Amino acid sequence: MGSNESLPVRKSVENLTLPQLKPSVTDFNTSRRKPIICSGWVANECCSQWSPQNVSYSNEVFIPAPERHQVRVKLYAAGINPVDAQRTTFKSAAPDAQKPSRHPLPTFAFPYVCGIEGSGIIESVGWESDDSTMNCDLQVGDRVTFLADVTKNLGGTFCQFANVDASVVCKLPEVEEVGSPLIDMVEAAALPAAAGTAYIALFDKLRIEKGKSIFISGATGGVGSVAVQLAHFFGLQVFASCSSSNLNYARELGADVVIDYARGDVVKRILKETKDYGVDYLLECASSTLAESHSQALRYGGSICVITGLLQPSCDLVFRRQLSIHYVFTGLMYNIPDARAQLRPLCTALVQMYLQQAFRVDVEEVPLSRVGEALSIIALGHCKGKLVVTGFHEKEAAEEYARRMLVKHYNTALQYH
Repeated sequence: MGSNESLPVRKSVENLTLPQLKPSVTDFNTSRRKPIICSGWVANECCSQWSPQNVSYSNEVFIPAPERHQVRVKLYAAGINPVDAQRTTFKSAAPDAQKPSRHPLPTFAFPYVCGIEGSGIIESVGWESDDSTMNCDLQVGDRVTFLADVTKNLGGTFCQFANVDASVVCKLPEVEEVGSPLIDMVEAAALPAAAGTAYIALFDKLRIEKGKSIFISGATGGVGSVAVQLAHFFGLQVFASCSSSNLNYARELGADVVIDYARGDVVKRILKETKDYGVDYLLECASSTLAESHSQALRYGGSICVITGLLQPSCDLVFRRQLSIHYVFTGLMYNIPDARAQLRPLCTALVQMYLQQAFRVDVEEVPLSRVGEALSIIALGHCKGKLVVTGFHEKEAAEEYARRMLVKHYNTALQYH
């Protein structure tokens, strides 16, 4: 107490420098509303199973001028998801093979540009500036994030440019005052598909409630890692299963009980922890083939949501235990008008929750030139957090890296003020 040494004084928030979030050059007059030849990853034909040979890098991807209802985005980041590898095996049923239905099966175009989610800068809009019939707040130079239509041949995000329907594009906020957290385009690219799936599963399908319990299988992947954080943030007791190498990571995300699926009976451990009552919810992120066995960890009348395919029961357990089953696949939301209309509000909500620090995105960056290798990793399920493609524009690489580091430093500094 008698020391003459002064205590350390925290810097004022006002002393922080607000980073520039946009590229230094956003003048697109030479390319605006004209066809573009650019580079990206393409799948030429449907294959029976995933292989790195299913996709190829091309320097001759043709991107037409955007149609009246579209914007063309210059990509700076794109999230990688398991469905990106699976999409190369999606075969459209022959018209005569489809049974009569009010809900016909979707058709999947080949060849197509790969990638389902991304972020970047609007380079062109398809409408005239004086078109009063286009009730749209988007304009050239806006930072945006979006979910691509998985059924189409154009619009994929593993490409330098993509045309996308303006109605589903989410504008990223531009912070003008020091003191508010920022969202970089790399983090934003991880939101529409992975974080979007977690959000729909928890709040729309399972309808989680504070004070209840949830088991998240595959808790450290792109979807699972966000789901663990959101469930923890909203006051649930979280049980998580993952590999032994990711146990500490799952705890850092907020899981209360973490189980190594390779070294013990996951269901038995959960029932022991809950005194044989079981958990209220199950989110199956690892594999649909595990859904039935994992459902034994649910209480009577509990709810399960599967994001990796159909639960195919081998017995009457689901019926006997009166379990509610739900599914989420954001990739096909484009096909249903009511669901499609929710894509922009969904992304907007995710951006706001991210800025409120309800969850973080742990990103591992992958250069555009190595997407094929990254797809193989994610197809095997050997991934922690989120893989995001960067390095779309070689001449801007140094500037992009510097800007990203400034945003990281700024957000980190905010936590200590």
